[in-house]
Amino acid sequence: MGHSSKHGKSKSGRSKRDDGKRAGGREKTARPSITQLQALIANIEERQLSLARQHEEYTRLQEQAEKSARAPGGG
Repeated sequence: MGHSSKHGKSKSGRSKRDDGKRAGGREKTARPSITQLQALIANIEERQLSLARQHEEYTRLQEQAEKSARAPGGG
């Protein structure tokens, strides 16, 4: 009886692998165009720039806060 349960487990594992293959095939059929990819890259670059700016601002504010906190009676 224990043997049959083992068999079932291996079966579930097999089906999972099949699922992954199917998903990969689906991706291949829906091939994005170069223009789409270029637009995506541009979007990501823009986001990166804005994030970098935000990070700079954040660090600046943090430094200011630390300085004011260190200074006695800063305000």
